Amino acid sequence: MSKQQTRPLADLTSQAANVGVQCGDLEVAAMWVVGTFVGTWQMQISPDNTNWIDEGSSDTVPGRVVIPADAQFARIDVTAFTSGTFESLITGVDEDRLG
Repeated sequence: MSKQQTRPLADLTSQAANVGVQCGDLEVAAMWVVGTFVGTWQMQISPDNTNWIDEGSSDTVPGRVVIPADAQFARIDVTAFTSGTFESLITGVDEDRLG
């Protein structure tokens, strides 16, 4: 039986990247970026939580981005910061988890 998963990422209040969160076990996953902020963010994916690759386009507004199926970890990188808080989380379906 599938189970919905929610995995928060650390809030960012400066130009920085948060720690990657595992998402490779999710069958369908998306990154949500919310909050009140002025700045630019970029989703990044990684096969090993060390080497990061920009995925898609950067953005300046809250939004949702689908995480590629082959990504093992995901995070956001705030590439420009003026003010506010970037809040982000990963949601997805874990097909192997009993619920």
